[in-house]
Amino acid sequence: YKSNPTLEAKYSTALDEIKNAYDNIGKYVGPAIYYGEAITRGIELIGFAKTYEGLYDQLKLGSNTDSINKLTQSLSYAAKKYFKNYNLPTDKKICLAMLKMFFENVPTEFHPDIFANIIQKKYKGDISSFVNEVYEKSIFASKDNILEFLNKPEYKKIEKDLGYVAMISFYNKRKEIIELYNNALLELSKGKRLFIEGIMEMNNDKKYYPDANSTMRITYGKVADYSPNSSIKYDYYTTLSDLIAKEDSTNSDFIVPAKLKQLYKDKDYGKYATDGEIRTCFITNNDITGGVSGAPVVNGNGELIGLNFDINWEATSIPLLFDENYQRNICVDIKYVLFIIDKYAGASNIIKELDIKE
Repeated sequence: YKSNPTLEAKYSTALDEIKNAYDNIGKYVGPAIYYGEAITRGIELIGFAKTYEGLYDQLKLGSNTDSINKLTQSLSYAAKKYFKNYNLPTDKKICLAMLKMFFENVPTEFHPDIFANIIQKKYKGDISSFVNEVYEKSIFASKDNILEFLNKPEYKKIEKDLGYVAMISFYNKRKEIIELYNNALLELSKGKRLFIEGIMEMNNDKKYYPDANSTMRITYGKVADYSPNSSIKYDYYTTLSDLIAKEDSTNSDFIVPAKLKQLYKDKDYGKYATDGEIRTCFITNNDITGGVSGAPVVNGNGELIGLNFDINWEATSIPLLFDENYQRNICVDIKYVLFIIDKYAGASNIIKELDIKE
């Protein structure tokens, strides 16, 4: 584009925008994950205290008694259920480990204010002492304490609770980081759009796929056999005989249930056989990508003939390049599905509800 100042001005920043966006994503993604995995999902007391934000707000606003009573009754029921499986010593150990790991591994600029304002000042940086006091005094660490509080709730008691203070501190900082991370993702999307627009304008004689990510789409192709190289050729379908032959009792993915083996031995296939065999899977040259497992495969008449569930090894490049000669998607034959439902599982009631074409 250097020969065209207008185009250069429009597209020359695209790669820099993408680089800057990735730099920011790299900066924020680690802290965001630590907040999620170590704190909000890792420490049960923090998550439990989070459920009391609504009560705190209503108490501070001075909501009417009926509204408060309904909420405390709901929280009381939830607390009884929560503490059935809660183990304080375990949660305390996890809390201490998570806070230490967070403090050591997350850059200081992403720390919540509780580290500097409380743990450093009041506890001289001793995280262990802080955790001990939280689990000794917080109403959220004890079933008896929380139920007693709910009998006579006061917003100031929540406000001063060390467990609640910690929760608010972590969630407030997490919110800031998530916003910065999402902004970086938006900048990346913007840079990528500009880059792709430039590529398309530079090569305007080529045809490009639309970006159909996160949308429903239809792809078409043919059932076809497959030759990854000149010495190997795979038929377009596999059978129950092939499945039995691949049994491996030492591998859970290749164990064949006894009942299925008996059906095979007796050739008890019902109406689901083709030329005396049960066909289990077939392959097609459809253009697919990750995330479509379970998608229906229909024939030219709109009839369900299978379900997509995998791709061959050579097709793992499909997000970047499609080649109908080398890429195959693997589908389970719908007749095998019906055979399993009917003959193996004995769920003939399901079969009766279906409109099956012989």
